[in-house]
Amino acid sequence: MGAFRFSLDRLLALRQRAQQDAAVQTARAQALLTEAEGSRDDVAAQCDAARARMQPAVDVEAHVAVLRQAAIVRDSLQQHLEVSQVVVATRSREMHQQLAQLHARTRDTRVLERLRDRQHEAWQVEAARIEQVTMDGIAQARFLRRQGEGHSEEATQ
Repeated sequence: MGAFRFSLDRLLALRQRAQQDAAVQTARAQALLTEAEGSRDDVAAQCDAARARMQPAVDVEAHVAVLRQAAIVRDSLQQHLEVSQVVVATRSREMHQQLAQLHARTRDTRVLERLRDRQHEAWQVEAARIEQVTMDGIAQARFLRRQGEGHSEEATQ
């Protein structure tokens, strides 16, 4: 009996490659999400700082032009924050899609790996059975030869 050969080895290799590609894509999506969250947090911090800077100006009845300028900056930052939040939501959705794809690819790979393992175990059982039959044949041949030698010695005496 020859060495074990899994008939779906090529398909298994393709699925393993697809799983690796999905893992890389998931990592990229996670990195993009982390970057977008960092950008959003920076803009949120700038918005908070702009609000904090406006508060003392209102208290001291600052010049109207200064307040308008601060309001424009605050509104601009608020728009950037909203855009950043949309980007984060999009990146999060993309990351979850990539993660779902990775899970599907992993499941597909595991199915073939389990099939390969079951076939390998069946091959091992069959190889052990063939070896046992061979060993039994050898033992039987030795026994018959020894018995034949014993009868021929009795005949010569």
